[in-house]
Amino acid sequence: MSKRAVLALVILLAMVDGPAAGADQKRLQVELYGGLAAVRPGDLNSLPVCYDEFFPFYYVDRYEYYRQVGYIQDYETQMEGRFRSLRWGLPIGLRVRYRVTSLLDLSLGVRGLWGSAVSRFSIDSLVVDRDGHPSQLVRTYDPLKISAAGIMPLLGLHIRRSIASGIALEAFLAGGPLLGSVGYVRTIFAGNGEATPLSSLLQKGSGVGVGLEAGLRLEALAGRDLRVFLETGYAYQAVGALEGGGSLRTASVEEAWEGEWGMKEYDLMDYWGAHSLLVASNRWGPEEATLWRRGFRLDLSGAQVRVGIALRL
Repeated sequence: MSKRAVLALVILLAMVDGPAAGADQKRLQVELYGGLAAVRPGDLNSLPVCYDEFFPFYYVDRYEYYRQVGYIQDYETQMEGRFRSLRWGLPIGLRVRYRVTSLLDLSLGVRGLWGSAVSRFSIDSLVVDRDGHPSQLVRTYDPLKISAAGIMPLLGLHIRRSIASGIALEAFLAGGPLLGSVGYVRTIFAGNGEATPLSSLLQKGSGVGVGLEAGLRLEALAGRDLRVFLETGYAYQAVGALEGGGSLRTASVEEAWEGEWGMKEYDLMDYWGAHSLLVASNRWGPEEATLWRRGFRLDLSGAQVRVGIALRL
């Protein structure tokens, strides 16, 4: 049986129950809700992940190799803090429902989802060369921030059934276009407490995708026209193409650009080892065009738990 046939059957069964009982029954309901969403935007998270992988490779593995072959006498690398990936978002929404029958509601609403991950990290690397001369490198990343947001108009179908006095259980399905955006901010200082950064990088992007969700809801009567509810489900929310601007400022360079978000691949190969880094970016200078591997995808899909209030009108 096709998906359309199943949907038609569900609506038909709901309408068999008859129209909303009572000529004076209120059919409109306004709802406000918020909650927590689990998200794993892998392409966006490649930005903090690449630093997690790069620093040990370059400032530990490299110096250990140099020490073993006699290029340097010794080294000490200290790293504090961590680079955080985006794992959680905050969904907030408004929904208007119309009761078609005592079992079936239709809804129209809008929901936003916002999430960010802020990292603060410092590295202090001291190297003593073969002649005994020390050199030190100190860098502080404060902040390194990634963010994502999505705004989604939603058209929904709700099948509900009363399971006890004042309590109803519901299954719902909704979908609509997704207006997604991402942001990346990275500021690097020469040391802890420095006032002027070595460099400041900002990248943004936006695009249009699609969102679909399905879930269950438990609703309880809290007053004559007031209800409270708890709903949970899975939301598919993805944008396949994003574009936006960026800027880079250093002591000697100030640059701005517009570009498509994509994934760069850096192949790090040297005497001490090899490592490949896949990193999101919208900056594609002449020397970086060959690093393009594929397009960027913003995926905000995941499980959501929401609580809210509903007012019958």
